[in-house]
Amino acid sequence: MKFDDFLAEQLKKPEFKKEWDALEPQRIREQKRIDTKIAREAAGKRIPGNKANVRAKPSL
Repeated sequence: MKFDDFLAEQLKKPEFKKEWDALEPQRIREQKRIDTKIAREAAGKRIPGNKANVRAKPSL
């Protein structure tokens, strides 16, 4: 079963949907944080809190 199918089934349950909806702002914040991290890594910039703190090697 795919996650989307599983989620659709769970969202039919009123109690689950209520909790899912209540957590939406947190999901949005976390997705923005993840997207920012991916964009910075793709650009080769340092990321605060990254233990490796490695810059991408420029291609020649």
